[in-house]
Amino acid sequence: MVRVLVGHEIWVPTNATNCLSWFGNPGYGGWKIPKERIYGRVGVIDAGVGEDISFSEDLIFKLGAHVVAIDPTTKAANFLNEKKNPSIDFINHALSEKSGKAIFYLPSNENHVSGSLISENHLRGGREIEVDLTCLSVAIERLPRFDTLIVKMDIEGAEFDLLASEDFLLCSKYIDILCIEFHHRWPHYGLECLRRALGKLRELGFICVWRNSETNEEFTFVLANK
Repeated sequence: MVRVLVGHEIWVPTNATNCLSWFGNPGYGGWKIPKERIYGRVGVIDAGVGEDISFSEDLIFKLGAHVVAIDPTTKAANFLNEKKNPSIDFINHALSEKSGKAIFYLPSNENHVSGSLISENHLRGGREIEVDLTCLSVAIERLPRFDTLIVKMDIEGAEFDLLASEDFLLCSKYIDILCIEFHHRWPHYGLECLRRALGKLRELGFICVWRNSETNEEFTFVLANK
């Protein structure tokens, strides 16, 4: 709240719902989502999984979901390959606003897994690799038939360009629940990028039903007219 009052954060109002349920690890990696918005066959896009797939595993265990997991790193690929979960289809690409190739910046600390398509200060000194990019529409096409679509993205800043893209505009009408970790505190982005992203989501009919009050970075949105 103090950061909001001094202009360092944006206050995002939430539409209260009594049916929020926690999926995933109780600490980092979990998300609250509204169970009343989930029905039938559940498809999940889980982008930027790193070495934590607990959110999707919970959805698989409790709701029989099918998951397309996306991450361009070798660590994530090894982690998912060891899982050998038939309900998870893994794409070793970076989720982006368009398909293609790009330079990906790995963390300077080799014990960490999260890299980015943007060379932020905390990544300088790490290796640079070329990765394949996958857009959201291509990832959704990998899912079997679904009645409820949940999209979760923790993609280290790439969410801002993705949300502003034509591809997201086309995909948005199929999304029932959207979980995003925003990286607006990175110097490359800032509050204006967050304002634009929130404005775009409002234009498309998304409303916020949960935010992590401790971090003000993790949010859950639902498409209001579905």
